[in-house]
Amino acid sequence: MALTRFEWFLSWVLRACMGLLFALFHLLAPRQSDGSAKLPPVTNPLLMISATQLAKKIRRKEVTSVEVVQAYIDRIQEVNP
Repeated sequence: MALTRFEWFLSWVLRACMGLLFALFHLLAPRQSDGSAKLPPVTNPLLMISATQLAKKIRRKEVTSVEVVQAYIDRIQEVNP
């Protein structure tokens, strides 16, 4: 089904408006500074494991849920004191 000229014009206007809004948002968005956005490296290997793998480890009793939660709490405190 082909678009009528009016529908084509409306879609062009909508795309143009979205492009302008995106450009405006990009110009006004806050910028991150170069050096201050660095995060400390991840030291606990539990934080590098996916959630499904962690669930399997908890079921197999290779690790406890308390250890996993504590690892994430420690990481949060490192990144956001």
